Amino acid sequence: MDDAHPTKLVHTEVTNMQSGQPYRLKGRGVSIAHQQLLKQRSPWHQWMTWLLAIVFGLSPSLVVAATVPIPEQEDGALQVWNEKTKYYLVISVDQQDVPGAKLSFTLTDAVLVAKQFEALGYRPLVKDHIVGSLAEKETVITALRKIRDLPEWASVVIYYSGHGVASPDDKDVALQLADQTILDYGLGIKVSDLIESARDKNYNGELHLIIDACFSGTGAFTGALTLKELGPKTTILTSSATTQNSIAITLANGTKLSAFTHALLQATGKDWAKADDNGDGILRFGEIHTYSSNQLTQWYLEGRLTVGKEKTRIKMNPQLIGGRHQEVILAYDRTKVQRWASSSRQALQLVALERNLVPTQPVTATNGTSKPEIPQEAQLLAKQLTPKDDDPYAQGIKAQAQGRLDEADTLLAQALDREAAHEERLAKIYLARGRNETYKGNYKNALPWYKKRIALRPTKDPALLNEFGQAWQNAGLYDQALPYYTEALAIREKNLSRDDPDLAISLNNLALLYETQGKYAEAEPLYQRAIQIDEVALGPNHPGLATDLNNLALLYETQGKYAEAEPLYQRALAINEQALGADHPQVALNLNNLALLYKTQGKYAEAEPLYQRALRISETALGPTHPSVAIRLNNLAALYDSQGKYAEAEPLYQRALAINEQALGADHPQVALNLNNLAALYDSQGKYAEAEPLYQRAIQIDEVALGPNHPGLATDLNNLALLYKTQGKYAEAEPLYQRAYDIVKARLGLDHPNTKTVLSNYVDFLMKAEWQEKLIPLVPDLRTAFPGIFAESNAKREMMNAD
Repeated sequence: MDDAHPTKLVHTEVTNMQSGQPYRLKGRGVSIAHQQLLKQRSPWHQWMTWLLAIVFGLSPSLVVAATVPIPEQEDGALQVWNEKTKYYLVISVDQQDVPGAKLSFTLTDAVLVAKQFEALGYRPLVKDHIVGSLAEKETVITALRKIRDLPEWASVVIYYSGHGVASPDDKDVALQLADQTILDYGLGIKVSDLIESARDKNYNGELHLIIDACFSGTGAFTGALTLKELGPKTTILTSSATTQNSIAITLANGTKLSAFTHALLQATGKDWAKADDNGDGILRFGEIHTYSSNQLTQWYLEGRLTVGKEKTRIKMNPQLIGGRHQEVILAYDRTKVQRWASSSRQALQLVALERNLVPTQPVTATNGTSKPEIPQEAQLLAKQLTPKDDDPYAQGIKAQAQGRLDEADTLLAQALDREAAHEERLAKIYLARGRNETYKGNYKNALPWYKKRIALRPTKDPALLNEFGQAWQNAGLYDQALPYYTEALAIREKNLSRDDPDLAISLNNLALLYETQGKYAEAEPLYQRAIQIDEVALGPNHPGLATDLNNLALLYETQGKYAEAEPLYQRALAINEQALGADHPQVALNLNNLALLYKTQGKYAEAEPLYQRALRISETALGPTHPSVAIRLNNLAALYDSQGKYAEAEPLYQRALAINEQALGADHPQVALNLNNLAALYDSQGKYAEAEPLYQRAIQIDEVALGPNHPGLATDLNNLALLYKTQGKYAEAEPLYQRAYDIVKARLGLDHPNTKTVLSNYVDFLMKAEWQEKLIPLVPDLRTAFPGIFAESNAKREMMNAD
């Protein structure tokens, strides 16, 4: 440990991308055309719209909608529909063994319904449909229990066709199953038990029951089921609420099937426009209920719904329970949209916006204090959201997506007062307020809100679990972040295919946490697997793959494996230059990281033009006062600093500091980073009087913003201690070294490079100060952190003894 070369921890910012975002627009990129705002129509165009409406007898709203469809990237309904994992389960019982109860047409129902649901984007819950003799209770229960393991962001539709028997007191309905010799309430499976078997307090996603069965009692589904608290995510749509047989209808081609099921198939197929009464392309359960009621009434009047030899007409009255929220839908088809504005679309737009507001940001190599950017997807979706004047929550979410964070705070505080009694909305407000603090860079202030959200409504949504893990990681609480990441990964491993990009996101996030903790052996295979997944799922030239390559390269660089890191950085840069353009901000990030690799190796001539190009891109794309420009200035300054070009470095450090003080505030951790680096520059020049107050101010900021045990604070303490040591102020230096080492040892572990640096500096200082009594307790840590040194020392000792 050479006394002439103590190590200051200068903050050079390396971008390692972390993501918890479930929504990625197709290709993870947004075309320039879709980023543009829709141009406002001229008054002349508005007058022509109304004229066309009058001449052709069309609704003015439909004419307007046809001219300005929402771009796919801004269509919240489409995003919600595409990203939701959708399953269907068909249970169809023909009751062949029950006298007088044969329903052979139910098997036809099953085939047609299964085909229709797959066309709507649903996937089968089980390999084989539970029909005919297969529809035994044990088989049904086994299938239902699979639902418990599905993620929260899922929707399951269970279709049953057969007989139903109501309880004597009209409190529930038992759906009859195969191998029964009689129809009885005590047989089959009760609807309440069906729901309980599917949910069992584990499944928090949507559950929709479509029941095409005869049963008795208008009070059914209103007693016991209500007591079981179906909640807003459970919907029951039944063929009738009155005593009657299942009624078949014969089609023109001779096919016989249930009349109610026929109406369902028409509504989701050829009669979509009739069922979709507001023309927004979304089929809500309420619209399906209305359409089927009207259709069955028409068939009744036409004499097509009859029973017995006497051809007695039967009037059917479908019943709908639950599904109070407009975002609970059965189907969406963008090609069927006639009207691009509706309350349903606004509700789904808000859901999509909430899902896209997951904070994702670059994390710096030393303390993870980069301020997150508002996701571009959220900014796009916010344009289409028009909140009501009396809805401060929706207004607050829109303000947050548009970067109006102080306004969002005010609106969300108003919403908190109004929604105190509504658990579901309250949970959303807590989450939104945590995100708002995160976007401000106030990671420590975000945690109480996230804790409130988790306590009020625990989740198994992997996207939210990733977000919670990221929140604790940003606050430097790595051990508390780990369970969230591991649970998210486990859920996705269980429910997604092996090459799903969302699985790669979880792998990347967990790997980054391990890397931050210095657990490189655990991180490397996760990064490698993420690359393998995205290379297949996204293609070899996709920006998402470039992110994976960047992350693995950074891991190798941290370990000193420069030969392995360089080609990965170069490939990531080439991918993004081709996919995003040579002047894209993401390209600036890749240039930055490759430049740092060269700087670390002392290849200053190779590094300088890359840093300079990254700076030019950021200034042009983001503006000269953007925080990202401050990062580029800081890193170029650090390069000059390393070369002893202090005159070139100083104005760059000063400009970076000024930008962040103005953009982020005087007490932001990023400002502390700039203060630390400028102080280190003065320190290197022997300007101790100028350096000391900057180090002290950096410590004050990070102590408040990051907390007293954050690794970023340890960097500040180490550097001020080094300054005091250089001046011979040993009494002032020692407690700073001790505290810095205690922090990094506890938070990063002995294998982490920063821990080794601080330990090396502390030991070097103690030897210089001849404080042997403080040095002896550190020997066990030295043996663990630097085993090679002790092995070499022991070998030399043995050789000397042999001589």
